[in-house]
Amino acid sequence: MDGYISFSQLNDFIYSPMSLYLHECYKAYNTNLYNDTPQALGIQAHEAIDQHKYKKRDWITSMWLCSATLRLYGKTDLYNQKSGELVERKRLIKYIYEGYKMQVWAQYYCLQEMGYKVNSIYLHSLVDNTRYDLGIPTKKDLESLKELISRMQNYQPQFEELIDPRNKSLISIYKHLCPEQAGSNYAK
Repeated sequence: MDGYISFSQLNDFIYSPMSLYLHECYKAYNTNLYNDTPQALGIQAHEAIDQHKYKKRDWITSMWLCSATLRLYGKTDLYNQKSGELVERKRLIKYIYEGYKMQVWAQYYCLQEMGYKVNSIYLHSLVDNTRYDLGIPTKKDLESLKELISRMQNYQPQFEELIDPRNKSLISIYKHLCPEQAGSNYAK
Protein backbone atom coordinates (compact mmCIF):
# COMPACT_ATOMS: atom_id res chain seq x y z
CA MET A 1 0.00 0.00 0.00
CA ASP A 2 1.58 3.24 -1.16
CA GLY A 3 0.89 6.80 -0.18
CA TYR A 4 -1.08 8.03 2.78
CA ILE A 5 -3.34 5.84 4.91
CA SER A 6 -6.73 7.06 6.08
CA PHE A 7 -7.88 6.76 9.69
CA SER A 8 -10.71 4.43 8.72
CA GLN A 9 -8.31 2.14 6.85
CA LEU A 10 -6.43 1.53 10.12
CA ASN A 11 -9.60 0.13 11.68
CA ASP A 12 -10.50 -1.83 8.52
CA PHE A 13 -7.04 -3.41 8.31
CA ILE A 14 -7.14 -4.58 11.92
CA TYR A 15 -10.61 -6.02 11.35
CA SER A 16 -9.33 -7.98 8.35
CA PRO A 17 -6.45 -7.04 6.02
CA MET A 18 -8.34 -8.61 3.13
CA SER A 19 -11.44 -6.52 3.86
CA LEU A 20 -9.38 -3.39 3.23
CA TYR A 21 -8.34 -4.80 -0.12
CA LEU A 22 -11.92 -5.85 -0.96
CA HIS A 23 -13.20 -2.40 0.04
CA GLU A 24 -11.13 -1.00 -2.81
CA CYS A 25 -12.89 -3.41 -5.19
CA TYR A 26 -16.26 -1.93 -4.20
CA LYS A 27 -15.09 1.69 -4.25
CA ALA A 28 -16.46 2.45 -7.73
CA TYR A 29 -19.99 1.33 -6.82
CA ASN A 30 -22.80 3.12 -5.01
CA THR A 31 -22.61 2.10 -1.34
CA ASN A 32 -26.34 1.27 -1.35
CA LEU A 33 -25.48 -1.78 -3.46
CA TYR A 34 -23.34 -3.44 -0.81
CA ASN A 35 -23.73 -1.78 2.59
CA ASP A 36 -25.58 -3.84 5.13
CA THR A 37 -27.78 -2.44 7.91
CA PRO A 38 -24.90 -1.73 10.36
CA GLN A 39 -23.02 0.33 7.76
CA ALA A 40 -26.17 2.24 6.76
CA LEU A 41 -26.97 3.02 10.41
CA GLY A 42 -23.39 4.14 11.01
CA ILE A 43 -23.50 6.49 8.05
CA GLN A 44 -26.81 7.88 9.27
CA ALA A 45 -25.39 8.43 12.78
CA HIS A 46 -22.44 10.36 11.31
CA GLU A 47 -24.62 12.60 9.17
CA ALA A 48 -24.70 15.54 11.61
CA ILE A 49 -20.89 15.60 11.74
CA ASP A 50 -20.27 15.04 8.04
CA GLN A 51 -22.75 17.73 7.02
CA HIS A 52 -21.56 20.18 9.70
CA LYS A 53 -24.97 20.22 11.42
CA TYR A 54 -23.48 19.59 14.86
CA LYS A 55 -23.09 23.11 16.25
CA LYS A 56 -21.76 23.74 19.73
CA ARG A 57 -19.53 26.51 20.89
CA ASP A 58 -15.77 25.84 20.54
CA TRP A 59 -16.32 22.49 18.74
CA ILE A 60 -14.84 21.90 15.29
CA THR A 61 -16.49 19.09 13.34
CA SER A 62 -15.23 17.02 10.44
CA MET A 63 -11.86 18.79 10.27
CA TRP A 64 -9.36 17.39 7.77
CA LEU A 65 -6.09 16.29 9.33
CA CYS A 66 -2.79 15.09 7.92
CA SER A 67 0.53 13.84 9.23
CA ALA A 68 3.51 13.96 6.89
CA THR A 69 5.54 12.11 9.52
CA LEU A 70 3.18 9.12 9.89
CA ARG A 71 1.69 9.46 6.38
CA LEU A 72 -1.88 9.47 7.73
CA TYR A 73 -4.92 11.54 6.89
CA GLY A 74 -8.61 11.78 7.63
CA LYS A 75 -11.23 13.77 9.49
CA THR A 76 -11.94 14.29 13.14
CA ASP A 77 -15.45 13.84 14.40
CA LEU A 78 -15.24 16.46 17.15
CA TYR A 79 -12.41 18.58 18.46
CA ASN A 80 -12.91 21.25 21.12
CA GLN A 81 -10.40 23.98 20.40
CA LYS A 82 -10.82 25.50 23.87
CA SER A 83 -10.64 22.41 26.11
CA GLY A 84 -8.49 20.24 23.84
CA GLU A 85 -11.01 17.36 23.82
CA LEU A 86 -10.90 14.96 20.89
CA VAL A 87 -14.00 12.80 20.43
CA GLU A 88 -14.52 9.93 18.00
CA ARG A 89 -18.19 8.99 17.72
CA LYS A 90 -19.46 5.51 16.94
CA ARG A 91 -23.08 4.49 16.58
CA LEU A 92 -22.87 1.84 19.31
CA ILE A 93 -19.82 0.75 21.25
CA LYS A 94 -20.17 -2.69 22.79
CA TYR A 95 -16.43 -3.24 23.01
CA ILE A 96 -13.46 -0.92 22.48
CA TYR A 97 -11.65 -2.54 19.58
CA GLU A 98 -7.98 -1.94 18.84
CA GLY A 99 -8.98 -0.37 15.51
CA TYR A 100 -11.06 2.26 17.31
CA LYS A 101 -8.02 3.23 19.37
CA MET A 102 -5.74 3.34 16.34
CA GLN A 103 -8.19 5.64 14.51
CA VAL A 104 -8.34 8.16 17.32
CA TRP A 105 -4.61 7.93 18.11
CA ALA A 106 -3.94 8.74 14.45
CA GLN A 107 -6.16 11.81 14.84
CA TYR A 108 -4.27 12.77 18.00
CA TYR A 109 -0.84 12.59 16.32
CA CYS A 110 -2.09 14.52 13.29
CA LEU A 111 -3.51 17.25 15.53
CA GLN A 112 -0.23 17.41 17.47
CA GLU A 113 1.80 17.68 14.27
CA MET A 114 -0.53 20.41 12.99
CA GLY A 115 0.01 22.45 16.17
CA TYR A 116 -3.21 21.68 18.06
CA LYS A 117 -3.23 20.79 21.75
CA VAL A 118 -5.09 17.63 22.77
CA ASN A 119 -5.73 17.20 26.50
CA SER A 120 -8.19 14.30 26.44
CA ILE A 121 -9.44 11.63 24.05
CA TYR A 122 -12.85 9.97 24.13
CA LEU A 123 -14.88 7.43 22.23
CA HIS A 124 -18.57 8.27 22.31
CA SER A 125 -21.32 5.68 21.82
CA LEU A 126 -24.31 7.49 20.32
CA VAL A 127 -27.06 4.91 20.92
CA ASP A 128 -26.52 4.68 24.68
CA ASN A 129 -24.87 8.12 25.05
CA THR A 130 -21.82 6.65 26.79
CA ARG A 131 -18.38 8.25 26.68
CA TYR A 132 -15.17 6.23 27.15
CA ASP A 133 -11.96 7.99 28.22
CA LEU A 134 -9.00 6.60 26.28
CA GLY A 135 -6.39 8.86 27.86
CA ILE A 136 -3.45 10.25 25.92
CA PRO A 137 -1.48 7.62 23.93
CA THR A 138 1.83 6.46 25.36
CA LYS A 139 5.14 5.87 23.58
CA LYS A 140 4.18 2.19 23.43
CA ASP A 141 0.87 3.14 21.78
CA LEU A 142 2.76 5.23 19.20
CA GLU A 143 5.02 2.26 18.46
CA SER A 144 1.94 0.04 18.00
CA LEU A 145 0.49 2.58 15.56
CA LYS A 146 3.78 2.78 13.64
CA GLU A 147 3.96 -1.02 13.49
CA LEU A 148 0.41 -1.18 12.11
CA ILE A 149 1.26 1.45 9.48
CA SER A 150 4.33 -0.57 8.47
CA ARG A 151 2.28 -3.79 8.18
CA MET A 152 -0.24 -1.97 6.00
CA GLN A 153 2.45 -0.47 3.76
CA ASN A 154 3.96 -3.90 3.23
CA TYR A 155 0.73 -5.89 2.92
CA GLN A 156 0.46 -8.19 -0.10
CA PRO A 157 -3.02 -9.76 -0.35
CA GLN A 158 -3.05 -13.48 -1.03
CA PHE A 159 -6.04 -15.12 -2.68
CA GLU A 160 -5.77 -17.98 -0.20
CA GLU A 161 -6.93 -15.59 2.53
CA LEU A 162 -10.33 -15.52 0.86
CA ILE A 163 -10.93 -19.20 1.53
CA ASP A 164 -9.84 -19.17 5.17
CA PRO A 165 -13.11 -19.76 7.08
CA ARG A 166 -11.69 -17.81 10.03
CA ASN A 167 -11.23 -14.74 7.84
CA LYS A 168 -13.66 -12.05 8.94
CA SER A 169 -14.18 -11.01 5.32
CA LEU A 170 -16.32 -14.11 4.86
CA ILE A 171 -18.86 -12.78 7.36
CA SER A 172 -18.65 -9.16 6.29
CA ILE A 173 -20.24 -7.09 3.54
CA TYR A 174 -17.42 -8.37 1.30
CA LYS A 175 -18.53 -12.01 1.49
CA HIS A 176 -20.00 -11.78 -2.03
CA LEU A 177 -16.51 -11.27 -3.44
CA CYS A 178 -15.22 -14.39 -1.68
CA PRO A 179 -15.27 -17.96 -3.02
CA GLU A 180 -18.46 -19.79 -2.07
CA GLN A 181 -16.73 -23.00 -1.13
CA ALA A 182 -13.68 -23.27 1.14
CA GLY A 183 -10.86 -24.91 -0.73
CA SER A 184 -11.93 -23.56 -4.11
CA ASN A 185 -9.52 -21.17 -5.78
CA TYR A 186 -12.27 -19.51 -7.81
CA ALA A 187 -15.68 -18.11 -7.05
CA LYS A 188 -18.53 -20.01 -8.73
